[in-house]
Amino acid sequence: MKANFTLLFIIIAQLWPLSLDAQLWAIVGRNEDGRDGYTIVCTKDVTIFDVVYITEDEYNNSTNKFSSGESLVAYTPPAGGHNAGEVISIQEMTSASSNIPEIVGCSSNTCGTLTYATGEPFSIGVKDELYAFSDTDGDPTNGVTEIYSVWFWNNSLSGNEDPTGDFPNAIKLEISGDFGNVDFKDILRDDFVSKSDFEDPINYTQNTINEVLSTAPFTANLVLPTELTRFYANEARKSGIRLNWETATETDNEKFEVERSTDGVTFSIIGEVQGTGSTVEHQTYSLVDNAPVFGTNYYRLKQLNFDGRFEYSEIINALNTDSDRQRGYFYPNPSHSGNVSLDYYSATNSSLNVSVFDVSGALMFRQNNQAVEGANNLKLDLTTLGRGLYIIRLGDEADPVHRKVVVN
Repeated sequence: MKANFTLLFIIIAQLWPLSLDAQLWAIVGRNEDGRDGYTIVCTKDVTIFDVVYITEDEYNNSTNKFSSGESLVAYTPPAGGHNAGEVISIQEMTSASSNIPEIVGCSSNTCGTLTYATGEPFSIGVKDELYAFSDTDGDPTNGVTEIYSVWFWNNSLSGNEDPTGDFPNAIKLEISGDFGNVDFKDILRDDFVSKSDFEDPINYTQNTINEVLSTAPFTANLVLPTELTRFYANEARKSGIRLNWETATETDNEKFEVERSTDGVTFSIIGEVQGTGSTVEHQTYSLVDNAPVFGTNYYRLKQLNFDGRFEYSEIINALNTDSDRQRGYFYPNPSHSGNVSLDYYSATNSSLNVSVFDVSGALMFRQNNQAVEGANNLKLDLTTLGRGLYIIRLGDEADPVHRKVVVN
């Protein structure tokens, strides 16, 4: 039976401004002994509009919503904002019998304002999770816009409470000992602090009971200082989907890995682009996806530093509805492992004959693949053939499509 298969080409372009260091705030101290409270640091310069919410309520990643019943505090920066690295301390009032929070100090002389949901006592329970996040209406029970930071105790964060699937840049700290009175070490606040540093328990110290949480500022760069200002897809016609992105600054940026998904959840690498290292000048990058799937393609960037630290971008998508051309592109190509894949579209439930030839025209092997109507993925194992150039024929002899694949 003749196989009908088509690979998509680009239809929709998207513009998406974002920053890889999407976290604006991180939790850096917590006290549940004596005066309950916590400290937060702004990881970038923030304005009066960058309100941060803190709660012990549980997040549910299947609904993108929080539960209710615990305290909810909103901190609004002052009119002049805060500089990156400034720390704000929020604790229970000493004179309050109703568990009311107050701002007890900040790195700068000018603190912002505090609002909390009355009726829900400000009391941090032993081993409670603690989340810092942003929201548009102050009601996390109907969804949130970004989760910046979460603290949890010894595997207490169940699968559906983990925010990193929805918000992959969230800072996630697990404490295996006693929370008690825990603080990010002052001695480290003058050094470069990355996302992984915030997530490493060794960088925190256990204070004595009732010891005041530190408001010492962070004076060096925070998180990953590679700022992605634009990430979008546009039409590339015959070559596939062209992905473009731009950075405003880069520090120790080794490379970008480009990942694609058909469902927006499970991603695989389709290519990589070398970074510029360290620069304060505007940079532009691009990569063409030669093998997009029929329908909606989802893309994200994984930015890696030379020391292994990494961040994910937000996700964009591009729709391909071109079903007229019978084309297929194997990836990765060249292949170092000898394993290649092909995404293709079939108009019907049918079979696809695949024949592999060497450069002399000798048939190496042949296989038949069953295709379903719609999107399909073909995996081809060339590991037994050795290094070289191979010609792959897709379809029967009457109407074939040929593709070259290099194994090195």
